[in-house]
Amino acid sequence: LKASTFVGRDKMMKDALAHVTGTDSDTTLILHGEPGCGKSGLLAAVSQQAMELRSGNKNFVFIHAVDSCPGSNLLEKFLRRLHVNLRGFRRAAGEIKVNSSPPASMTDLKQEHHSFIEETGNTNPKCKFIIIVDAVNQFNESNRAWDMWWLMRKTCPKNVRFMISTLNEENNTFANAKTSCPSAETLEVTSMSKEDLVEMVSTNLARYNKKLTTYDDRLLGNQMDILLTKSSSPLFLIAA
Repeated sequence: LKASTFVGRDKMMKDALAHVTGTDSDTTLILHGEPGCGKSGLLAAVSQQAMELRSGNKNFVFIHAVDSCPGSNLLEKFLRRLHVNLRGFRRAAGEIKVNSSPPASMTDLKQEHHSFIEETGNTNPKCKFIIIVDAVNQFNESNRAWDMWWLMRKTCPKNVRFMISTLNEENNTFANAKTSCPSAETLEVTSMSKEDLVEMVSTNLARYNKKLTTYDDRLLGNQMDILLTKSSSPLFLIAA
């Protein structure tokens, strides 16, 4: 739903997709902004495009939406899920010596986290490894998740593409992400233009065969303008 209702902000979308498909920039891109500005919608739209890059399972795409289901806000569960999928991908590609299960203890998993991902990228230079994590500020604080130590190091190969979204302030994840990855690119998700907001609301309502007046109707008034005066937050408008 978030991907289907994302409209406008073409340059942001282009820049985010360029990060996913490219190899020239740093491995990590941090999407950031205020609550309800459309970060998750942008990430969902990029994720939808990224899924098309799998190209018969030749590329690896992993998407994790924090707090979208029970346990998804735990860093350890996210890391285990990521490493299980990476191992499955490598074994399916013929690397049968790769263990199908990550280390049992969090201490050992943490110790091999970066080196295993770097090894994966270096061992498969013709593959793209796209890892997308939405709303990292909603992780539980256990295992120092908010410190963002688990983001990629500078030594990570460029065919590994990491993209996260976070609020500007909550739990200090944005600042910590920049500290953990000093060379990471940042992309601020800014407010939508009125034209884009109108298109988003109209597109969403059309899914239910509904619409608002966009002119000064004698009885109803300009319903679209009335709605937009209440809030310009995409999250509010979709819920409304």
